[in-house]
Amino acid sequence: MLRLLAADLRALVNVVGRREGRRSATATLVSLGFLLAVSWLFGQVLAMTPEVAELRHGLDADRARAAAGTLLMPALVMTLWFSFGGGARQLFEAPTLGLWWTAPLSSRAITLALWLRFATIVAVWCTALTTPALSSLGGALGLRFGLPALAAAALCLTLPTVAFVFAVQILVQRYLFGRRARLVMAGITTVGSLAFSAILIVGGLAQRDAAMAVVFAIRGRAVFPWLIEAPARLLAEDALGGVSATTALLAAATPLLAAVVLALLGPLHRLAWEIAGEAPESLGRRRRNRPWPTSAQAAVFRKELAQLLHQPGQLLGILFSTLIVVVLGASRFVGDHLDDARELPNGMRPVFMMLGLWLFAQLTVAPGCMVRLVVVDGRQWPLYMSAPVRTGALLLGKLRAAALLQAWPALVAVLIGATELGAGPAQIGLFLWIVPAGIAWTTALTGFVGTIPPLMRPAEDRNHLAVLLGVAILLLSLQLTALPGIWAWRALADWQAGEGPFATLSLASATTVVVAVLWGVLLLLSALAFGVARLQLARLRAPER
Repeated sequence: MLRLLAADLRALVNVVGRREGRRSATATLVSLGFLLAVSWLFGQVLAMTPEVAELRHGLDADRARAAAGTLLMPALVMTLWFSFGGGARQLFEAPTLGLWWTAPLSSRAITLALWLRFATIVAVWCTALTTPALSSLGGALGLRFGLPALAAAALCLTLPTVAFVFAVQILVQRYLFGRRARLVMAGITTVGSLAFSAILIVGGLAQRDAAMAVVFAIRGRAVFPWLIEAPARLLAEDALGGVSATTALLAAATPLLAAVVLALLGPLHRLAWEIAGEAPESLGRRRRNRPWPTSAQAAVFRKELAQLLHQPGQLLGILFSTLIVVVLGASRFVGDHLDDARELPNGMRPVFMMLGLWLFAQLTVAPGCMVRLVVVDGRQWPLYMSAPVRTGALLLGKLRAAALLQAWPALVAVLIGATELGAGPAQIGLFLWIVPAGIAWTTALTGFVGTIPPLMRPAEDRNHLAVLLGVAILLLSLQLTALPGIWAWRALADWQAGEGPFATLSLASATTVVVAVLWGVLLLLSALAFGVARLQLARLRAPER
């Protein structure tokens, strides 16, 4: 097993020595830096919260344990998400597995080596997520969480958690193979993705509320599951002067027990790997009597939908993450700002609230649509280059699927508007009159950014750093979509005050003119973005020189 781990380290060094490996390493460091920044910002909010400073008086070991355990909870969620999302690839799809199983190696040693490799990687991410926040909270409470203790706590958390997930995946793949196993794992991965996304959203945007939740957990001396309790006690005792032998023994016992369980499942792991190598059963049933469309645009559109439906984890993640974002935005990020604006005509505030919620949700939907345009189709790109299909038809077929996904937040915004924002049929109708123009613009913008040749050139080995840069460009560009809405806001506010060019019109006439201007501007911008995207896609389809 130690030789397998040493081989992994040598392979890692060799990968970093290549250009593609350096790009991947840079993208990983950027992602780690993002987690460090989010954790540091949240830690600063914690340190400046008056209620946290008050907890310093009368601080005992139990409250120190509650403080450490509360900030370790996001690490547990992230470990579960990483394990269910990437653990199956480690167990059943790693390139070296075929060589390892044919070599004279023990199946138990292979399973344990995969476990240690993956758990160590996840522990690095957990340390990045928790270290800045724990250090800031410790400074506010008069505690000092040392880096060795933080690393030990991360391993104490990730080793048994990853082992538990690996055991579940081995058993599911062995006894629920095929369509059922894929559905079970996709559902669990989606739940973990939603939970971790919600933690990042709350930690990044609702930091005051999250800080008060930490305060309440410390005051109440919260009780945690054992996966959190053991590393929390380890951190608390280390910060207060020394780790007792009992705590150290209990913290080490769980990973050792996890290693024994995985060692026992080693033979089953090999059988599960052989089952996973068989042809997977389709998640959907093909309708035999329905002919394939003859139009190239319709064929590409149906292919995009079929590809999305055969990846239920991604589809559910898009739908439910949008729901979470819109619900959070309705209560805090959009509603609190727009509800105080009294200068709008009566009945217009819910319309602008729903538009703001829809645009806010695009920040989660559009990046996934952008990446699906070109980057994830790298293996199919030789077919696109040689197929007798016009570039415009190919782009329209792909963008039709993106438009469906970007229209989904509008439905959620309508539900929130009708139940929480007091929107009536007239307000909902006006919103549904405006939002198609917005969907056309955001879809065309997604196509424009998603086909930029230097960033989105298809390849089997993705340039993750270029994709991250493309996502950043798209998110910044989407925020410019608010400019026409701000103009419409000011135009109607001036009408309410009896000023502006629409002062002599009735409310219905002024609203009609404003909406017509919005449609004209957004359609013009959409046509320009689509035209540029078509030219860029033609460059991508051309042979490389």
